[in-house]
Amino acid sequence: MAKTKGRKRKTSSAPPRTYLKRLVLGVLLLALLGLASQEAYSSWKVQHTPPAPAPKPAAHHTTAFKPPDGEGMVTSVEQVTQYSPTQVLALAKQNYGTEITVPTYAVTQVLFTYTSLGPDNRLVTVTARAYLPQTTHAPILAMAPGTTGLGNQCAASLEQPAVRNWANYESHMMAYANQGYAGVITNYQVLGNPPSIQPYMVGVLEGRAVLDSVRALEQLPQAKGILDTGHIFAAGYSQGGHAAYWADTINASYAPDIHLSGIIGWGPVMDVTESLADITRGSTLDWFGPDVMVSYAAYYGTSYPVNNILLPKWQASLGTDVLSHCIDSDIAFWGTKPENVYTPQFIAALKTGSLPAAQFGDLGAQMAANQTGNEHTTTPKLINQGQLDNVVLPAQQEAAIKRVCANSIGPAQLKLYPKSTHYTVMHDSFRDTLAWMSQITHHTGTPPTSCS
Repeated sequence: MAKTKGRKRKTSSAPPRTYLKRLVLGVLLLALLGLASQEAYSSWKVQHTPPAPAPKPAAHHTTAFKPPDGEGMVTSVEQVTQYSPTQVLALAKQNYGTEITVPTYAVTQVLFTYTSLGPDNRLVTVTARAYLPQTTHAPILAMAPGTTGLGNQCAASLEQPAVRNWANYESHMMAYANQGYAGVITNYQVLGNPPSIQPYMVGVLEGRAVLDSVRALEQLPQAKGILDTGHIFAAGYSQGGHAAYWADTINASYAPDIHLSGIIGWGPVMDVTESLADITRGSTLDWFGPDVMVSYAAYYGTSYPVNNILLPKWQASLGTDVLSHCIDSDIAFWGTKPENVYTPQFIAALKTGSLPAAQFGDLGAQMAANQTGNEHTTTPKLINQGQLDNVVLPAQQEAAIKRVCANSIGPAQLKLYPKSTHYTVMHDSFRDTLAWMSQITHHTGTPPTSCS
């Protein structure tokens, strides 16, 4: 044994043979402890190491999948349902009618949960549904739903269109799965438990939920051998368009393992401030302000001078009112006349486009911080907008495409549909959207652009 610096070595008083026996036993014990430690570490590593990605065909471009720090990990598979081609067609036709005439693929629907990075860099659990066509090399369509509501009971995965139709997202997802796209649709993140509040119009958390849904999709056993991870589209309707564009905004910094091939918005909220201000120009979004206020108060941890914003009848029960209504009852509850919800001074401020902090707290600055359309990316971008939309007004997209063209490095297009409303634009643009994505996946040219 080596001498200990500064101290005299102690001499064992045990007889030589006893000392040797103790030495041998000590060595054996250390060896056994080393083996046990190695086995324990190996067991821990198996339990805590993300599963390896399913092998992808060498002929297709793929992205190596390695979730950083636990984001995008599948935490449970809740339900797996098989649909025949005929059943898929019937579901798709609920929204798309004669746009789809031929049943193409059987589809496996998977209800699952996954992790995403929430506020304060803490992992939260998110629910999503995957729609996997029984084919190979399926491009990924990561869908973000429009507003369904901020409360738990309004989660997109709980929608029952025959009872309460929030947009019939099952039909939308089946329509694209029938065309060979592997879809995944998120419920978004939630804050607090209880009560659980969706961080509505919080761009960074919406974007994370979309990107992490793609990471999780790649891990599902049911997706093995199906996905073409070289072609990933982020898309969304209304609020979901806001989420899809924010996914592109944070893609490089948050999820460099994912390469987005294109961004699609159907009647998207590109500017939170303008969406609210448009209630003074004919938009029916009177409920939008209360939803944003409750969401932002929970996320940013701020309070607002509610008496300067809302009429007295709404002030005391604001949180309860917002969380107790889903999108199908919002308009009936809040109405479509701003003067019945907001104070005259707030309406006047909305008309000027300025919400001074002295009167309205941080609400104006927080909404402005969640504007999208400022992405400095090469990702092709598409906005499909109905000219008869009275929810997200066409003027918002005309302003947004100017920002997108000024900031984006890739092609960008605003496509207007003269006879479409907010509720019909996904149907009316279906064939054009498929053609736009096919152009990218099959490299048949550069998508058209509105930037000139």
